[in-house]
Amino acid sequence: MRQRKFILKSIFTWCIVLALFASCTKSTDPQISQLSQDESNELVTDWMNLSLIMTQEAPGFTAPISARAYSYICLGLHESTVQAFPGHSSVMSKINEGHKANLPRFNGDINWNILVNEYMYHIMGSFYKNGKPSMKRNLDEFYSENLASLEVNQNPAVVKRSKDFGAKMAKAIFEFSKTDGQEYGHMNNYPDNYRGPIGEGLWNAAKITELKPLQPFWGNVRTYFKENVNLHLTSTPPVFSDAKSSVFYSYALEVKNKAQNMNYNEEMMVRYWNDEAPGTFTPAGHHMSILTQLLKIEKKNLAESAEAYMKLGLCMHDVTVAIWKTKYTFNTIGADEYIRTYIDKNFLTLMKSPATPEFSSGQSALLVQQLKF
Repeated sequence: MRQRKFILKSIFTWCIVLALFASCTKSTDPQISQLSQDESNELVTDWMNLSLIMTQEAPGFTAPISARAYSYICLGLHESTVQAFPGHSSVMSKINEGHKANLPRFNGDINWNILVNEYMYHIMGSFYKNGKPSMKRNLDEFYSENLASLEVNQNPAVVKRSKDFGAKMAKAIFEFSKTDGQEYGHMNNYPDNYRGPIGEGLWNAAKITELKPLQPFWGNVRTYFKENVNLHLTSTPPVFSDAKSSVFYSYALEVKNKAQNMNYNEEMMVRYWNDEAPGTFTPAGHHMSILTQLLKIEKKNLAESAEAYMKLGLCMHDVTVAIWKTKYTFNTIGADEYIRTYIDKNFLTLMKSPATPEFSSGQSALLVQQLKF
């Protein structure tokens, strides 16, 4: 159950990222447009690292909210560069309601780092607009410092064209994001109008957490790909039973024994990946962090990095929607509540009980699901 996700998380994150890279096609076209194969990814990875900090600080950035934000941020990043990436094309015609987006097209010479700097500044300003004043100051300072160095010895017309395109792309992507109906989702993570089922073996937030259910309707949010609407509902939780001979009981007992016999390294891993706590990267942020590290180590260029971010971003969003649909379809009792009710009333965990039903674990589900792209 829940404890398993901590063991699996490191493994599946790397698997997902490697799969993304494996699916990226390599262009052999010698006529590289205006985006050179040698264009560094340093600026965009620096921006993504800043987004990780802002995700930790922004009010209301829970797991579903952050996955959604990253998906749009990374979608626009890809669409900003793909027009000049030989052998690659826009994904807007492939995604749900992509026709609603009115994306700009560039015309003329572009400074790609200035474009990226402008795009990331505006798109992050839109998605993290509810943050503290200090977040806005940090965003402004980072943008200005980058721009000051990027403008040196540049043609003013190219600078203006690059900035205009980046700002227009950010505006267009943010406007498109509104069409999924979740612009203010971060302000309503725990809606008052949800009434979950009550009964034996069912998760009941009132019993185990001071919070109301987290985003109980998120399973209805628009996915990027239609085939992912019911992605995870093909799996089902074990049948509830309090019998010691049952599969359900054996799973819970395994969790109890593992939780009470962890070594130091395992305990530190649990604490590190505890995305239920406030002020964390969230699952999407953790995966983006690992991808960013890989992109730096592998020295991928700007266009390759933008494509990898886009694929991971769309993947994270659609899987999260499917996970939330599954959680509130089956409403499975949490392992900790089950253990305290049927096995050991004094059982304690290292982390607070999440404000969602047990099945399916978000992190574990990301390992076993493969999205069609």
